[in-house]
Amino acid sequence: MTTPSSNKSSFMTYFLYRMRHQIRFLIVTFTLNVFGLGLFSVNTLISMKSRYMSYISDGIPVSYNLDVLTNGTAAISAMAVLVLALFGAVSAFDYCLKGESIDTYYGLPVTLRGKFWADFLSGYISHVAPLIPCSIFSMIMSVSVDDWNNKLSLLMNNTDQSGVVIQAFAKLNLTLLFSYTFAYLLSVIVTVCCGRVRSSVTYTAVCSIILMITGCAASGFVMLCQLGAGDIRNAIASVKNIPPLGTFFFKAKGIFDLISNKYFNTEEKLYASVFDDSLTIDPATCIILTVIIAVLVAASYFIFKHRKPENTGQPIAVKGFYYVFSGVVAFTLICLCCFFTYYDHNWWLSALISFIAAGIALLIFTAAGRPKKAHIKAAFIRGLAVTAGSILLLVIVDKTGAFGTRYYNISPSKTKSIRIILNDYGDELYFREKILLEDQTDIEKFIKLHNTTLKKHSDQLREGAYFIVTYDLANGKRIERFLDYRDNTVKAELINNVRSLPNYPKLSSISCRETIEESNSSLHAVIHDKFGEVSIPGSRAGELAEILSNEVREKYDATAVRAGYVKITSNEYGNSEYIPISEKYTDTISFVESFREYDENAEAFNIYLGYYPMSTSMSTGHLSMRVCVKIKDIGGEAEKELFSLFSKSRDNRAYNFTISASNGLSYYVPEENAERVTELILTIIEKSLAQ
Repeated sequence: MTTPSSNKSSFMTYFLYRMRHQIRFLIVTFTLNVFGLGLFSVNTLISMKSRYMSYISDGIPVSYNLDVLTNGTAAISAMAVLVLALFGAVSAFDYCLKGESIDTYYGLPVTLRGKFWADFLSGYISHVAPLIPCSIFSMIMSVSVDDWNNKLSLLMNNTDQSGVVIQAFAKLNLTLLFSYTFAYLLSVIVTVCCGRVRSSVTYTAVCSIILMITGCAASGFVMLCQLGAGDIRNAIASVKNIPPLGTFFFKAKGIFDLISNKYFNTEEKLYASVFDDSLTIDPATCIILTVIIAVLVAASYFIFKHRKPENTGQPIAVKGFYYVFSGVVAFTLICLCCFFTYYDHNWWLSALISFIAAGIALLIFTAAGRPKKAHIKAAFIRGLAVTAGSILLLVIVDKTGAFGTRYYNISPSKTKSIRIILNDYGDELYFREKILLEDQTDIEKFIKLHNTTLKKHSDQLREGAYFIVTYDLANGKRIERFLDYRDNTVKAELINNVRSLPNYPKLSSISCRETIEESNSSLHAVIHDKFGEVSIPGSRAGELAEILSNEVREKYDATAVRAGYVKITSNEYGNSEYIPISEKYTDTISFVESFREYDENAEAFNIYLGYYPMSTSMSTGHLSMRVCVKIKDIGGEAEKELFSLFSKSRDNRAYNFTISASNGLSYYVPEENAERVTELILTIIEKSLAQ
């Protein structure tokens, strides 16, 4: 069917006609934005002013609290606008979904290009553009909010936070604008590919969800390839950068919550955590998103131009959409299959499972259209092709370490500082250090050593919280990596990369001092050559921090033997952290020993022996013996021999013995000593019963 030529006048006439057709949506969308973003902005101003005035009068920043009402209205209104935008093209291109209207519209004296732009712009203006005047109003209001917030911040914390609120509102408005725009574009692409209203609505809803699942699966696999392993929770979290639904529900919601809870002058960390990875505020990112939008608009026009009007009335008017949609679903299933079978590195198993999953998905889509035998055969071939192509792509991503990113960290020249949290689980004790690198020499050396370790042991690394590296970049962004290791060789190398830095003693002393001073917990210490734990008064914690941190800075020696440790126990959870005491830290050892109170009835060590006979259950056949040896008895003949049979090595240990010693060391019973240790336990029990 050919379309008559048109001029500028006929285009404007058609455009105005389509706008009249959309006027009800324009009114509804504008009203929703006013009651959402507009009311939210007014309440934020009133609330911030109320906080300032109450702090002036009472010393407590109390909000004028309509937050529940305005936050609920803002959230509901924003979601309603998103839904309208997500299905906006159904009304903007309605004649493409009605067989009785298509011939009439194609017969109008307007070119296909004119029709597309008139329909597209009328839908965009009615479903998305009403946000713009409301955003301008909110930005004007944010100037006053920012002023009151800065006044309050100067009074409370003596810190200048001018511009913080304006920046937050700018992020919110840009996030909403891009979310609504991508929602509308998704609706346009799906609508021009479909031939019925029901198909358009269904596929639009499904595609918006499939986009997030696909992004989650693909990014999850890339994370695996970057770190050698990964966590499905982080893969799921990646959907926050996938518009329209991911961007809206993760970023817009976080910004609404941040502004409404007035955290600007009291919780800087929360402010930073919400916005450090913001999708829409970075100018370069905005440009990239704008380019993507332009490409999607061009793709929409291309599909519209080559769409056959005689296919209107069919579920799918553009057959290519079916192939793309089913292919994306199959690719998503393949990514998920490879994600969950990655640890085995068995690509044949992954390929088999992926082919079955992708084949089932493709056959379901094919069966929905009442296929012929040839169609089923074609679906089978497509399943093979999609599986082979996807597996090949994923293998390439894996073997290249996600195209080199596994072995790549930020350039030292772009790094302002590096925060390292290393957790050294040695001898069943939890030694934790927080190191901050700000010296450029330390930054350069660490990045070089760390990258070498990542490349050399990439197959032994997985995601975890044992070794955390946070890069604070010069441009204000932050990148974090969470690493775990499969063997102690990798652990030792990761930790030594930090401990070999020129300024490590100084940095470690700072970590040591801060850990003790900020603990607000009970302090104890153990010296390994003596039994019994030493309690240190909380009033002397500062003195301990001073002595120990000075010795760490001045006497640190990586080859020195550990002589003991300081144990910091949390009052809230009962968890303990440990700070090692080197044999060279003589002043610290003397300080600890000055608080030792000798108690001859205190426990030196206890040993537990448990048997689980194979022929009985644990509940009825459990035989056990426990011996507690006191400090006053450690010199006894049996006790002394028993202690001499213990070993500090786990190698060839007897697993039915458990030893706990009050000198802070871990002991085990070698298999060859198990029989004699059992005899000595019985001897000590007999002796105690005879007393």
